[in-house]
Amino acid sequence: DLRLSPQLLEGLQSSGFISPSPVQMQGIPLGRLGVDLVAQAKSGTGKTIVFCVVALELVLAMGQESGKVSALILAPTRDIAAQTQAVLERLAAGFDLRPSVGLFIGGTSVREDERVIREQMPCIAVGTPGRVDDLICRGVLDVSALKLLVLDEADRLLDGTFGGSVPAI
Repeated sequence: DLRLSPQLLEGLQSSGFISPSPVQMQGIPLGRLGVDLVAQAKSGTGKTIVFCVVALELVLAMGQESGKVSALILAPTRDIAAQTQAVLERLAAGFDLRPSVGLFIGGTSVREDERVIREQMPCIAVGTPGRVDDLICRGVLDVSALKLLVLDEADRLLDGTFGGSVPAI
C-alpha cells in the first residue's frame, strides 16, 4: 500500500519487516511527498525506518548525482548515527546500484572521512553535528544538492547541548 520500490520492499522483507507500524504508515507517504514532518512515537515503533525509507526512495528517484549528498541524517550520538547507517545498508542490500552511505562521527579519523567523501561520493550522509559541521564548513562535504534533512532525536539536537554545531543548512 505504500507503493515502495521493489528493491526497497525486498530490503524491508529481508530485514524482517512485514507490515508497517502506525508511525510508518503515516510518516512514509508524507515524507516521500517532501512534507516537513515531525514524527513522535515511543521507542521501538519504527521511526528510523520512516526516514531511512524516505531517504532511499529519494535516492532511487533522483539517481546518484556524482559527489553530491541528497540526504543528510544528523544524530545526537555516534552510536545512533552508526545504527542508522547500518539500517540504511541493510535496507539497500537488494538495490541494483547500491547507494553509498557515509558515516561521519567524532572520535574517528577526519582523513578517513575525507577519503570516503572523495572516493565513495556518498549520496546519503549520516553523522553527528560536530563532525558534519566541520566537513561542511571546510568545503569537504558538498550539501548543495541536499533534498532531505533529518534531525534524529531533534529535541536533543536543538536543546543547546551541541553549542551551535548543528549545521545551519
